[in-house]
Amino acid sequence: MSIFDLEQIWGHKRFKRFNYYRYCKSKRYRDKIYKAREMRENPTPAESAMYHTLKKVLNDSGCYIPFWSQSVQGGYILDFYIPTLRCAIEVDGDSHDGKEVQDMQRDENLKELGIDTLRFKNEDVLADPSKVYYQLQSTLSKR
Repeated sequence: MSIFDLEQIWGHKRFKRFNYYRYCKSKRYRDKIYKAREMRENPTPAESAMYHTLKKVLNDSGCYIPFWSQSVQGGYILDFYIPTLRCAIEVDGDSHDGKEVQDMQRDENLKELGIDTLRFKNEDVLADPSKVYYQLQSTLSKR
């Protein structure tokens, strides 16, 4: 079933994404989307601080560059994703302790899709946001 079939079924061109995912995607992908939606509605303090820092960096660049929080890309939920730069930004908290090998594998899989990953620790984001701001600014300005 394609988007065009769904448009004919519902009788209008514009319909909610929810319905598209409900009928067209696998259950596993749908579950990731719902989990990402929950995570977007309830961010951790570090993710909230990174959101404001990233927004400031991208607004200070002089042009509007959109970014998505808790986006599903390549089967992974990314904390932040900048589609125009093909860049993912991850804020690593306690849940990433001892999972360095999995994180490296995830980064390699995203790299194959053309998505570069920047990682920051929770402590760095909360303790010194200006340092994170300058790191983001220098890294993203090279793109």
